[in-house]
Amino acid sequence: MVDFHRLAIPIIVILAIGGIVSFLLAYNFYPKKNVNVNVDDACYELLGSAYDQYKTLDAQRSIRVLKLQLDAIEPSNAPIPISYSGTKGAVKEFSSKYGIDIIDNKQIGNIDKYVVNGIVQKPSFKQILENLTTVDFDLSNKTVEGTLGMRANPFLTQEEGVKIAQDIKSFMKIGIGNIVENRDNNNNNIRHAECRTSS
Repeated sequence: MVDFHRLAIPIIVILAIGGIVSFLLAYNFYPKKNVNVNVDDACYELLGSAYDQYKTLDAQRSIRVLKLQLDAIEPSNAPIPISYSGTKGAVKEFSSKYGIDIIDNKQIGNIDKYVVNGIVQKPSFKQILENLTTVDFDLSNKTVEGTLGMRANPFLTQEEGVKIAQDIKSFMKIGIGNIVENRDNNNNNIRHAECRTSS
């Protein structure tokens, strides 16, 4: 007769090891390590160093959007509605450093992550942007600054929003084109890919 009590611990150990191995395999695939792009109706998959260049370009895009929005706001002391997120301590430090008036502060679930809506004066917003770098947008180490976004406000017209969108579209098209154009320097990190359309 089989003694299941004697088998229980080895089975638990085997299942735990199997779970850990599965987690490690899944974790290696979790952080997105590629992106598909379309350049003049030809599609490519960017991997490795090409994907790193794309992430830098995307971070530059985020900074550019904020700078263009700031430039479009006329009053020199305009109160700008913003949103950002981070841990309780990081949010408190960021808010204090730039004199942000917090309007709404919501915790996400039961974790130490907060989404904040606030008002910052234009000179302070400009100071935030001057200190902002592409490193702030790195997904593995995103700072509060890297989550900053400007909310809808009366200082930005729909026409200005359209101009900003056109500028950003052109910026990304040129940047992605440059990455693909330099594919010989990317050690086979750019592959032709199937073009997909969303239905």
